[in-house]
Amino acid sequence: MAGLYGFSSLSLDTKGRIVIPARYKDLLKEMASGSIIITRDPQYPSLLIYPGALWKKISDAFENLSGLNPKIRSLQWNFLGNAHAIDFEVSERMTLLIPQSLRNYSQIKEKTKVVLIGMGQKLELWSEKNWKLKEEGASENTALEVLELSRATLYRRQTAYRKHGLKGLEARSKAPKNKRDALLLKSLRSQVL
Repeated sequence: MAGLYGFSSLSLDTKGRIVIPARYKDLLKEMASGSIIITRDPQYPSLLIYPGALWKKISDAFENLSGLNPKIRSLQWNFLGNAHAIDFEVSERMTLLIPQSLRNYSQIKEKTKVVLIGMGQKLELWSEKNWKLKEEGASENTALEVLELSRATLYRRQTAYRKHGLKGLEARSKAPKNKRDALLLKSLRSQVL
């Protein structure tokens, strides 16, 4: 079955628009039904672009979920609440205006490179910078989670590194030196014994 597949490097123009690649033209004629919906990706700083016919099915499924569960409700707010329906007619130059609020969320700026990825029945739109981070295996949020760091701790460490280089990253304890030494010895003993 044919689908919206492939990778495209595009530019966002000064008005916040992208030009959808021509290879999607025939499929979008079938799938769009006169509209395209753009919404936030609930997992990553990217956007999801759905043809109108598919969006109807997906939004109905989300709306039918129980809003009493806080996790589901949060997902509904994020996914449905940030959706923008855009009239879209397939033409020679298929331009798509990305709403400012969604550009802010996905860190897409005017006159910059973006990445459009065909995922079968939908498209994903990423800033080139975020896509490269994703390809490398981590977004900033993922890195913070893995390292169990808060944004505040990350900021303090970045500031210390800028001021003092590697020496600024050395662990510092607020405990007096003799207590730190005792804790270190206790830790070493437990590892050795």
